[in-house]
Amino acid sequence: MPNRPVTTIPTAPYAFYVYAMGKVRLSFANGAALHKQFSTLLGGAKIVRYLEFSTLRDIDDLFVKRLIDESLLLNMEKDALNDLRKEFKQQR
Repeated sequence: MPNRPVTTIPTAPYAFYVYAMGKVRLSFANGAALHKQFSTLLGGAKIVRYLEFSTLRDIDDLFVKRLIDESLLLNMEKDALNDLRKEFKQQR
């Protein structure tokens, strides 16, 4: 199974999965910013955090959906803020 984005927003993927050694790792771009709200996220990287699943029973569908939704919103807010910064700089 190749590594693929789960879904993308216009500028970048916000979640992606990797299958290796019998486990699926669902990673979240900017997951570090979500770690306080979702303390079960794993990893110590500066930006990305992930969930790891060995079986389908490990997956809490509602939790994963909430996490994906929050990750999407976080990335949309980040993109909107960057757009505002660019617009502000152009006006000066």
